[in-house]
Amino acid sequence: MVQCLSMHVRGFTLIELLIVIAIIGILAAIVIASLDIARTKSRDARRLSDISAIQKALSLYVTASSGLYPLSIATTTITGSDALSTALVSANAITAVPTDPNSTLYSYTYATDAGGSKYYLSFCLETSAVPNYLKGCGNTVTQ
Repeated sequence: MVQCLSMHVRGFTLIELLIVIAIIGILAAIVIASLDIARTKSRDARRLSDISAIQKALSLYVTASSGLYPLSIATTTITGSDALSTALVSANAITAVPTDPNSTLYSYTYATDAGGSKYYLSFCLETSAVPNYLKGCGNTVTQ
């Protein structure tokens, strides 16, 4: 008696494997894009927090000094070692002046009017998701 042995190979076909790999690739691309958007929004949130910290330090400075903000004849880029940063740190208004989280592309700037009674802080945002502010470098806070 001869038995017929049939071979049943179980597994996935090449097409099924390619479809699964394509689906995983699409999902990975979506996740990476979502993470990039979250990082961008996070940097914008930090920028607003930094500007708020600088504003508070300027308020402390003007209260402790002669009632005037540190004079800036021209627009000063805030680097942490500029004249404004030195004045705020030496007056104990702030321990360290923050700089933009993406300082290779963006920066915070500071200027005053001629008498030092009013200041202008400018900053950039990467998204338009922040209410009352624009995407780009046209954002200014004054006092």
